[in-house]
Amino acid sequence: MISTLTYLAGPYSHSDQKIMDYRYSAITFIACQLLKKGHYVYSPLTHNIPFTKLGIEQNWESWKHFDCFMLSKSDKLLIVMLPGWETSTGVSDEIQYAISKDIVVEYLQPDELLKDFTHNTCSISI
Repeated sequence: MISTLTYLAGPYSHSDQKIMDYRYSAITFIACQLLKKGHYVYSPLTHNIPFTKLGIEQNWESWKHFDCFMLSKSDKLLIVMLPGWETSTGVSDEIQYAISKDIVVEYLQPDELLKDFTHNTCSISI
């Protein structure tokens, strides 16, 4: 039985909406791949972005307190190393928060998990 929760973080904001759409889709696909492998994963992008499309403000400051609360409930912070992760304010803040709370921080090169990525939805059986 799974007893740990992984908080999946990666970059999102960018001046180009296509890059933001790609980041959202790629992170969601990776979350799905991890779920299919039996991991419990919370992905703030996967969770939050649909709400922003319904009128909730779309920026890190708007989501920071909620996301840090969710991170505080997690056993591990997993950083998806998509281009831009090193300069992402949100990712940097999440890393600092995790360190301050003694939450394990790990880094994921996404190449292997994204090899079959086609912007399609991911089906899982629970």
